[in-house]
Amino acid sequence: PTRRSSDLYAKDKRDLLFLTINEPLQHITQRAERAVDQKAPMIDNLLAIAKLHYRFFGEQPALARLALREMIFYDSGTQAASFQKTRERLIRLFGHTIERAIANAEIAPSEPPLFVGWTLFCIFQVELRRWLASDVTNLRAGLRELERAFRLLIVGFGTAVEQPLPTSTNSRQRHKKVTLSNVTDFAK
Repeated sequence: PTRRSSDLYAKDKRDLLFLTINEPLQHITQRAERAVDQKAPMIDNLLAIAKLHYRFFGEQPALARLALREMIFYDSGTQAASFQKTRERLIRLFGHTIERAIANAEIAPSEPPLFVGWTLFCIFQVELRRWLASDVTNLRAGLRELERAFRLLIVGFGTAVEQPLPTSTNSRQRHKKVTLSNVTDFAK
């Protein structure tokens, strides 16, 4: 595709940072969508998505740390819309992976798939940052830690006794319709 000169404009260092990663990150997210196997176990699909992103960000860890630090709060600027679109696409991909796992009778979450996808994305971001802060040459170790965190979410904490967990007075709010816009509002 032909780029307009306005697409290449960066008004500050933050825009310049995202100008350098937006297009490659879009390609990685598209590859991640194609990497999801309808018949594979959910954890394999989640890790396939993550592995492509870990490799991408691991190629330039210093640049990746800067970008990931800005990721949540980057909502204005010439490159923000493009970046937010890719970020939301990744969140939806995690959500679609949950939908597939539900359809394959692997899981039966009490929350909507998009919210579960958002939660997985949050874990993914934290574990990716943690990996980038340590030994980025060990991709296998980074993915192993991510898998541990994903499995904790999937399996849950378990309960000490067989009784329901106490609920807050706001438990009705949990069951409101979940959309990408109100899920990502938590990050703003």
